[in-house]
Amino acid sequence: MKWPIISNTIVQNARTTEVEFLQKTMSLTFDGDACKFCSQCIKGCPQNALEDGVFVRKSPTMKIDRLPQFISVDKCVFCGTCVVICPFDAITFKIDHKTVIKAKIPLVQQGVLPKFQELKIGKFVLADDNFQSFYWDRVAGKIVRPVKKSPAGTNI
Repeated sequence: MKWPIISNTIVQNARTTEVEFLQKTMSLTFDGDACKFCSQCIKGCPQNALEDGVFVRKSPTMKIDRLPQFISVDKCVFCGTCVVICPFDAITFKIDHKTVIKAKIPLVQQGVLPKFQELKIGKFVLADDNFQSFYWDRVAGKIVRPVKKSPAGTNI
């Protein structure tokens, strides 16, 4: 048997990619009903492992939507960054078939990724104003929209 074993499934408007390693199984599920396709997970992925994907809903109309998908599962290191920065909680991360909540994702527990007071598309408020992390600075720089200034110097 060749490792890792990779499987992709679509169940009720959700796309799951599961990777079974020798000692662990990890999966990411993108929920087609919750996802608003803001692309924040795609932009913020430190490995550039995600891309815009086509998703056909299992419904009578067979509506076609967009839903993030892996460019190559080999690029994903299952760091959980996409889960943490999704403003719609549309991504589920599992280790050994158990859901890992955002606060328990290893990079959050290690202080590499922040906890949020508020998280929206392109903007956020950190729960801790003093939070600092080089890794987070790189991710935030990819997802935050620059603030435009009007000629008078006020924010638009």
